[in-house]
Amino acid sequence: MKQLDWLTVTELKTLLKGMKSYVDMSKKLGARWKALFERQITGENSYRVEYGASLDENAAWEKASSAFQKWFWETLSKDQVVFVESRDISGWIKVFQNDDMLDMTLDMACNKIL
Repeated sequence: MKQLDWLTVTELKTLLKGMKSYVDMSKKLGARWKALFERQITGENSYRVEYGASLDENAAWEKASSAFQKWFWETLSKDQVVFVESRDISGWIKVFQNDDMLDMTLDMACNKIL
């Protein structure tokens, strides 16, 4: 207990909150918990764009950059974003910021119409 004497009450509460979050995430999130916990501590955001086979990475970036600005209020450079080609996506893209997703695919548009 002597190692914690130099911490204030507020710092101890913050430490306890972080430890509870650590345990909770490790139990509930499976393999993703380490990356999510690290991002929570550092305050860093992750950005990902999934695009279909009909687009290339540059075309996906053109669509994604405007989506990041309009929906997530983020101005990013292309090297901050991870691009993933997905065979499951028909047309356009899916844009992710952390766990938030903007679905701009043809499948999603068809589901909205029908």
